[in-house]
Amino acid sequence: IAAINDAITEGIGMIEIDIRETKDGKLVLMHDETLDRTTDGFGDVSSYTLQDIQKFKLKNSNGVLTNEKVPSLKEVLAITRGEVYIDLDISKKASFDKVYPVVNQFGMLKQVLFYSSNLDVIKTMLNKDPDVIAMPIIDGDGRFSDYENLQNIKVVHYTNDSFNQTLVDKAKAKGWYIFMNAYVNTNTTPDDDNYSQVDKVSILAGNIIQTDYSVLVKKHLNN
Repeated sequence: IAAINDAITEGIGMIEIDIRETKDGKLVLMHDETLDRTTDGFGDVSSYTLQDIQKFKLKNSNGVLTNEKVPSLKEVLAITRGEVYIDLDISKKASFDKVYPVVNQFGMLKQVLFYSSNLDVIKTMLNKDPDVIAMPIIDGDGRFSDYENLQNIKVVHYTNDSFNQTLVDKAKAKGWYIFMNAYVNTNTTPDDDNYSQVDKVSILAGNIIQTDYSVLVKKHLNN
């Protein structure tokens, strides 16, 4: 929660969060299937109730315990509503049918991108509600073909393999916004390569950049 509040204060346009389901059917923020790496708990998230999980403490990026607890999706939506866009990663983690009602309850369908790598899940999203922003991943020509004839796609997640002029032009022709990673889950920093990853996204007219260095990237783009 503290990190999300910091992002809002710093004017970050979007945050990425991963969702898992607890034993009692509640939705919490957790990237891993287990609690071992990021908390002082252990075992699968799905083996604990929300109340039990929130007794554990979160670790920071250096593995040091903090006083922060694992937040629920509802807690996060309550503080981000009207403040920041959310890239909601449910791919192979949580059921869209469970997540959708919660986001809809908070009136945030136009503020949330639902990311999944599964074609059938993306189709379910698109058929559920015209306000749902379903974000599929497109990692090459074959995957582009899977999605090019689907209606109501607004944004697509490209990868290093698909982010080339040809596929960018095809996405632009369909009116799709392009979401790209830069300096995510890597030891490479923007200073290490003189912001080349960011500049590539800018040159090829990508629309949304996801990065672990949001403040530096935002400053670079604004210069």
